[in-house]
Amino acid sequence: MNKNKGMTIENELLDHFKTKIKKYGALYVGNNINKFITSPEIDKALRIYIRKKGSARQKKSTLDVLRGKFYESLTKLLLNEYFKNCKGYSHIRAVLYSERDTLPNGLKDKIDNIKLIKKGKEAVKKPDIDVIVWSKKKQDRAFFISVKGTARERIGQFLSNLFIFDPIVMQAKYGDKFNVESKIKFKIAFFCYDLARQMDLSAESKAEIEKKRKGTKQLEAYLIDDDPNISGGIYVPNNLYKLDKVRGFSGLVSRIEEFFNEK
Repeated sequence: MNKNKGMTIENELLDHFKTKIKKYGALYVGNNINKFITSPEIDKALRIYIRKKGSARQKKSTLDVLRGKFYESLTKLLLNEYFKNCKGYSHIRAVLYSERDTLPNGLKDKIDNIKLIKKGKEAVKKPDIDVIVWSKKKQDRAFFISVKGTARERIGQFLSNLFIFDPIVMQAKYGDKFNVESKIKFKIAFFCYDLARQMDLSAESKAEIEKKRKGTKQLEAYLIDDDPNISGGIYVPNNLYKLDKVRGFSGLVSRIEEFFNEK
């Protein structure tokens, strides 16, 4: 990748992927992210945008923010490039949560109004959403994606959102003390690039993944996949061995298609 001073993160890293998508197709690139870039390469490119002055903690914090923005933008790119060329599903689009003002007003308002409240109190919590997948044909629903570079504690945070924004769970545990307000049908998926040095959700060998299938992350994957109400599943866009119930990019787009086909 070029390192011209005038380039932005999007121009450098995302254009790298646009070139690969044009050559191989979004589905292939999405299923084989590890063939096209590594975590050290991402960090090397992003560090160009970090000020030389500042503490090590400040630089690390900035790098974490830039990583997050890149992963979200890459996910949006992969989905839009896939669906725009997908016969029968070209009405599906993806936008960043920060770009939701570009959505039709009625749909944006419904998404903004999803919240957990304690009855009689002013405290409000909204779901953790990074990417919104929506349809021009079916604006009574939205498919939300929580995008992360690594699993680590983030999968626990996702499970927390999965539980507290499920009215059935909240009613069973707290009765009428809390209320999940929503005027839209939605699912929430966990999409993780799994780029930690010691991967959590995938592995390069069968022996390694079998060990991981006995651990906590495997149980967390089951909790996500077995949820019958608002879970959209758990996905890792690489071509390695994965934990049970963890699917690749193909699995994500299939689940999205299924969701927008539902009555």
